[in-house]
Amino acid sequence: MKPICFVIMPFSKKKIENEEVDFDAIYEKIFKPAIEKAGMIAIREDEELSGGIIHKTMIEKIIFSDFVLVDISMENSNVFYELGIRHMASKNNTLLVSFKDVSLFDIKPVRYHKYDKTDINEIENIATKIKKLFNKEINTSPIYDFFDFQIDINNKKLESFRQRSEEISKLENELFIAKAKQDIEKLEKSEDKVILDNGLSKTLYIIYRDLKKYEKMLNFYEKLNYALKGNKFILEQKAFALNRLGKREEAEILLLKHIIKKFGEDSETLGILGRVYKDWWSETENKQYLKKAIQTYKKGFEVNLNDYYPGINLITLAFYDENSKIWQKYLPIVEVAAEKALTKQKDYWALATMFELSFIKQDCELAKKMLDEIIVCDSREKWMLETTLNNLKILIEKIDNKCL
Repeated sequence: MKPICFVIMPFSKKKIENEEVDFDAIYEKIFKPAIEKAGMIAIREDEELSGGIIHKTMIEKIIFSDFVLVDISMENSNVFYELGIRHMASKNNTLLVSFKDVSLFDIKPVRYHKYDKTDINEIENIATKIKKLFNKEINTSPIYDFFDFQIDINNKKLESFRQRSEEISKLENELFIAKAKQDIEKLEKSEDKVILDNGLSKTLYIIYRDLKKYEKMLNFYEKLNYALKGNKFILEQKAFALNRLGKREEAEILLLKHIIKKFGEDSETLGILGRVYKDWWSETENKQYLKKAIQTYKKGFEVNLNDYYPGINLITLAFYDENSKIWQKYLPIVEVAAEKALTKQKDYWALATMFELSFIKQDCELAKKMLDEIIVCDSREKWMLETTLNNLKILIEKIDNKCL
């Protein structure tokens, strides 16, 4: 099998020196392609599913992986704890990277590659660095500058780790092939194997969502282990599926009484709850739900002014409701958030947000530009396009759009 490269890095979006950094996007857009270009399999622990806990399987990955890439851009305690384990366990085959100068005293003297998180050329740069270091007699651990010893690796555990990693990689590829072919039967047959791994379980769960198989999503949820069933992301997606099946009350109760009560309010949860009220209004034409949707999206956007998803829905519904005080106030803020996101990556929701704003602003040139970008966007799913079209229908009811 191909060599395994384990990536140690922060997860999700983190604030560093007043800048919000999307580490998940860095992994998907730079690190993973670079590792694959170097001829390796990229694996990363999922913080959402592990709860950020250093557990046995993670230590296995740190010790047994053929190569380890470590992002030290942020002074993250878990990252440095895991790096310490790797430096003790392996004399070589470790690459440190950072998109900024490292200030931490203990790390400053250690060599690292400074990368540009916005430059696609870093894929080639990091791949070259990996190939240069892999299986060469180059000391990448400062511990071995002082001590020269050999850790006794349990070969049975090593072989078990390699076999399990190969099986997971193979299963993941099969899931994505089945998704591309929309082979639902193949996906269903894979459930009993997938259920043994949290990361694969999450992948299949989201594939069902992307293919709009919401009943299968809910059925698969019942097979998940206790820890996954209580995971915030998994629960939010369950609420999403319930709403898409028209089970509004169940979705509302799950979001309000379970997710928000346990985890608190954030823009993601409030965005899903806003969608429940929005669909309820579309279904019943009851303005009470329109008002609730506007209030919920407003709260969601105010929690995180960088999250343009609840922001654009707030503007769209306020525009429909002829509440100019709200939509005129928030439009420039949402526009800045979406534009800022697009400087980093061509995210579908950011493109869709700018596309919808172009209708309100009657900016035909912007509308054409964003539509061209949406057509070639590789992250779009059918349900996402439907969401955008529904928003446009709401806007078109209120304006005679010259861009049509």
